[in-house]
Amino acid sequence: MDEKNLNPQKEDISSSYNDIFDYNVVDVEPEMMNRDYLNQIYDDDMESLNKVVLLTRTQHFKRVEETKKSYEKEINWSKKLLTVSGIILAVFIGVAISFYAQGLNFYEIFFENMSNIKSYNNGEINGYDTNTLRGMWQIFGLSGLVGSVFLFIGGLQFFFLGYGNIKRIKKLKKTRESALQKLEDAKKEHMLAGTYDASK
Repeated sequence: MDEKNLNPQKEDISSSYNDIFDYNVVDVEPEMMNRDYLNQIYDDDMESLNKVVLLTRTQHFKRVEETKKSYEKEINWSKKLLTVSGIILAVFIGVAISFYAQGLNFYEIFFENMSNIKSYNNGEINGYDTNTLRGMWQIFGLSGLVGSVFLFIGGLQFFFLGYGNIKRIKKLKKTRESALQKLEDAKKEHMLAGTYDASK
């Protein structure tokens, strides 16, 4: 038997195999990125860093503005509720003062006539009917009670709505600062990784 037929020489196809992948290569120059900030961070161009842009300056500012607007909307709404609650409190205080003033006016007439009785004729004291004077005393007490109710309700609604919104505004401002700080931290991470482009 022929020896060549027993051990046929194998054809070297390694070069042609490698040529297959040459068709997948796209000759594109890497995208130019503004990496001036890397000189300040690393004191080097850091050409070996990833060329993929994951965050641009425009994207960062857009996220910051959207976050600010979102929180500002919530804060403004809470401020409006706080203003409404303050107006309600002011109105209720005004009504309460009105009732107190009316009651004190009747009390002064009642007290002046009862403490200085000049005449008492046919159920009249100093020209005032005793029922009228009794009514003035009752009006004084009722006016004080109604005024106190208005004052209590106004103060109660302000405590729950007004004070609640004051706390909410403070919490929203604190949360806003935290959210903005997270965005800034994310930007710094991208800058350190070389995936931030300050030119776009």
